[in-house]
Amino acid sequence: MAQVMTKPIVCIVGFGVVLGGAVTDFVEMQHRAVNAEVPANVDGFKLAIMAYEAASGDLLGACGSRSQAEVSVSAGDFGVDSPWAQDACWEKLSAYWSPNHSRGAYWVEEDSGSGDSVVFGMQKIRGTVYVYQSSNSTDTARL
Repeated sequence: MAQVMTKPIVCIVGFGVVLGGAVTDFVEMQHRAVNAEVPANVDGFKLAIMAYEAASGDLLGACGSRSQAEVSVSAGDFGVDSPWAQDACWEKLSAYWSPNHSRGAYWVEEDSGSGDSVVFGMQKIRGTVYVYQSSNSTDTARL
């Protein structure tokens, strides 16, 4: 009788081990997706700024600021969607690109040397702050 009872228990334990591994992989993939969102948005902003500047003939100038982004990021992790902040500068870009929600905070600075618009994105995942940068002449990179 003892041998008959061990087979279902072994099956249940084996199923639990497989399920535990699957849940861990799922959570890791979620974190990878969240981590990939800000660099993708920084690229999107860079392209939108280039399109705006080409269409209007004007330089975009600065949008938002690092200090505003740091305040937003300090409020908590961006593992959940946060509302997209709009102001006059971001409104200029809305015809070219604008997310409804975003997991991060963004700002644009003008490089006085080259005149390029430099896009920054910041996010906080599991307590770690990540900052990304991109411009007309550089690819997106984590700082």
